[in-house]
Amino acid sequence: MKNFTLYLSTILVALLLAACQKAETVSTSQKTEHAKTSPTSYFYQQRTYPDGRMNRNAVRQASEAYVLEQKLKNSTDSWLPIGPTGIGGRISALAVRQTPNTETIYVGAASGGIFRSSDGGGNWTPIFDEQPSLAIGTITLDPHDGQTIYVGTGEINGGGGSIAYEGTGVYKSTDGGDNWTNIGLPNSGSIGKISVHPTDPDIIYVAAMGQFYAESEDRGIYRTMDGGENWERILYLGPNTGGLTVLIDPDNPQIVYASTWERFRRPTERAYAGENSDLHRSEDGGDTWTEITPVQGVLGKISLAMSPANNQRLFASVTNQNDGLQGVYTSSDGGSNWTAAVNNVNSLNPVPFEWWFNEIFPHPTEETEFYRLGFNAHRVNAANQSVTGVFPNVHVDQHALWIDPMNPQRLYLGNDGGLFFSTNAGQSYEHINNLPITQVYNLDVDPNDETVRFIGSQDNGSWGENYSTFPGYRFYNGGDGFRPVILPDNLNQVLLESQRGDVRRLAPNGQVTNLIEPNDDYNWNTPITFDPNDPSRVFIAGTRVYRSDNYGIGLAAVSPSLIGENPPTGNLEFNTIYSLAVTNTGGVWAGLDNGRVWFSADGETNWTDVSADLPQRWVSSILPHPSLPETAFVTFSGFRWDDQTAHVYRTDDNGQSWTSLEGNLPDIPVNEIEIDPLNDELYLATDVGVYRSLDDGQTWSVLANGLPALVVSDLEIHEESRKLFASTYGRSLFEIDLTAISNNRTTNRNELTFILTPNPAGDLAILETELPATGDYSIKLYSAVGQLVRQYQQRNMAAGRQRIELNLAGLPAGPYLIELRGVKGSRGISRLIKS
Repeated sequence: MKNFTLYLSTILVALLLAACQKAETVSTSQKTEHAKTSPTSYFYQQRTYPDGRMNRNAVRQASEAYVLEQKLKNSTDSWLPIGPTGIGGRISALAVRQTPNTETIYVGAASGGIFRSSDGGGNWTPIFDEQPSLAIGTITLDPHDGQTIYVGTGEINGGGGSIAYEGTGVYKSTDGGDNWTNIGLPNSGSIGKISVHPTDPDIIYVAAMGQFYAESEDRGIYRTMDGGENWERILYLGPNTGGLTVLIDPDNPQIVYASTWERFRRPTERAYAGENSDLHRSEDGGDTWTEITPVQGVLGKISLAMSPANNQRLFASVTNQNDGLQGVYTSSDGGSNWTAAVNNVNSLNPVPFEWWFNEIFPHPTEETEFYRLGFNAHRVNAANQSVTGVFPNVHVDQHALWIDPMNPQRLYLGNDGGLFFSTNAGQSYEHINNLPITQVYNLDVDPNDETVRFIGSQDNGSWGENYSTFPGYRFYNGGDGFRPVILPDNLNQVLLESQRGDVRRLAPNGQVTNLIEPNDDYNWNTPITFDPNDPSRVFIAGTRVYRSDNYGIGLAAVSPSLIGENPPTGNLEFNTIYSLAVTNTGGVWAGLDNGRVWFSADGETNWTDVSADLPQRWVSSILPHPSLPETAFVTFSGFRWDDQTAHVYRTDDNGQSWTSLEGNLPDIPVNEIEIDPLNDELYLATDVGVYRSLDDGQTWSVLANGLPALVVSDLEIHEESRKLFASTYGRSLFEIDLTAISNNRTTNRNELTFILTPNPAGDLAILETELPATGDYSIKLYSAVGQLVRQYQQRNMAAGRQRIELNLAGLPAGPYLIELRGVKGSRGISRLIKS
């Protein structure tokens, strides 16, 4: 573990204080009267435009099919994780298993799965990668069994500059995390807490927050009496109120405590408080409940904790309807009476988005002491009202804490910057900086040297590797880092940006030039690019396209306003240009977050709106063909919602007409497209991994093994090294050798390809294929969990084109994998959705 330097942490704190403010001041009103405001997550708005809905079923189906396809492919092609590991990322859960001779740490990343270490954080192993959801809400170690672990998926945080992803229920491992089984509550959205009965391991309580982006019945407090075979909802307060915490009195397990949180989120409104945000106590194991909230009114997130030194001693940290800190309270009689644990809440340095953290962790032996996590971390003694700051200058936004019950001086802290360790109760600490959990928005790779890479990341700014021969990744710019652009000429300059087009130009000698953008409205993640024939010619866009002929200095408009009559709206500047691309012949493409696409053949005059035949979705990327001057590709975020619009289109006439390349893609947002200039193979970055097409977009398949079902935010093909780089939102970067993939495909002459229509299908689907030889063929249907559910035998089929009907009647709706097997070991796999 490396020492966390005061110098770097001070820089980070100063920059992040200015840039990570969640960009909102919102008040809320009673229950169903939700305050109007703009959204705080461009990631969320990007995926829900235009009707404000997240299709969680489509994401879950795609994730399950993705994991299953990787298993069935049995491919030798594999992605390689390449870090960065030293930057960190948001940690949402922590647990430590201690024995007399060992200590095992479990870290849950907000959108990157679970890592395990048995050597104090020196080495980590990802143990949750084969699951369809890598968004982690909570980790609970079974007190009865040293090998049993429970995980609740779905991040409970409300989402600020980033997005909080939902999960797929509760998972159980009985071997320390090597293998996992889903034991229920798949529609619970996000899990805040899991508590196991102290004497009966089959009795488990779960606090389920429910869907974040829609009302739902699958929320509240749940109980199982048979280890997860059956679940009963025992506390429910409405379709917008979820269960945040559930605790069991270890001495009297009939006494159960629960915290509920009423919250609401839509594209143009949100409320993180309500009248149903309360504390509750049950004295009959959860059959009946009594409200024990310390204060009344419209409240927000209430963190609840019980002192290990005295089960009657409770602590509660309460946020208010204005998203600030209402108060911190303590009870010595199990919640019947409460007093202020902190008289002056300002001593805790509250901020206007306390719902983003607001956690309490009691001291294991000192009854009245606890740690309160917020923007910063504090140690509080309720007996004398003392408040002491701990982990000075650590990365902001604290979420998880583990206190060694044997030695309370030892602490592990998880925040938006990763994992930190202290041996003196937080007076000083080390950064355990070897976890690849950075939430990366964009990356760029130097075309002349694939070891020179830059990234922009959520909460952690912009970083570069091997730039100016500096070993490892180096911090260069604060805020939320977005699109880095390496200008490929002999000056070796890099453009870095943070929110709303705040662009800086970096030179190898460390000189930084702030670019002065014209007065305009810019997207939260502003597009910036350059002319491939002249890197000094830089383009940036807001409502217009601007160009500089001097590496970003002297930007001037080269287009009229491209947004139409509606001005940009919201604190994230919706209705602005998001995608920008320059062709090899000087043409310029511009795509907006409202679905409009424009093209200018000379990049400055005669702009044409070419979006008439394209869907009204967020334009996530535009890619000109590297050698065909009138050909380009456009990708879209969002979901189909039964209108059968595509996520990928191609034009061969500069946008006068468009061809859908949707093929058999799952219904998930597409974030980026790349084309291999050597063979025209297409690659897609999606919200569920990377897909490849070998036939111009007619069919798509999961590219390779080794990349979990992650949100892949960006792709870069490095031509010289023949590598494909992928940035992920939660697991840093991956790379794969395209030469090896091509060689494997060339040597494998037994690969069968086929098309399934319609897809999604009802009770009948058609499989169309070109068979290479006459013989016997079989078709197998696998469920999302890999179970063989149906099989068809086709005897003595003739070589050539075949059309086979598949009877799907009686199969439940959901994703399926179709496997076609034939002569000489030939084999092909594709996905099918049963509606």
